[in-house]
Amino acid sequence: MENAEVKTNNEAGVVSGAKRVACEVYSRIVGYLRPVADWNKGKQQEFSERKTYQVPGNGRPEGPSN
Repeated sequence: MENAEVKTNNEAGVVSGAKRVACEVYSRIVGYLRPVADWNKGKQQEFSERKTYQVPGNGRPEGPSN
């Protein structure tokens, strides 16, 4: 692998001079993973507007399991 000189603009956190490679993002839709890049423009926009939340603990109800 070739080393590249990387310079950053500390205020903006911008990296310049580095070789960049697209990062493929996957999302789970109806039980299987699909690359977001393969979605239509409307679905990609909806994905970018999604909000996430964290369930406290492990996300399971307290008490004995059935």
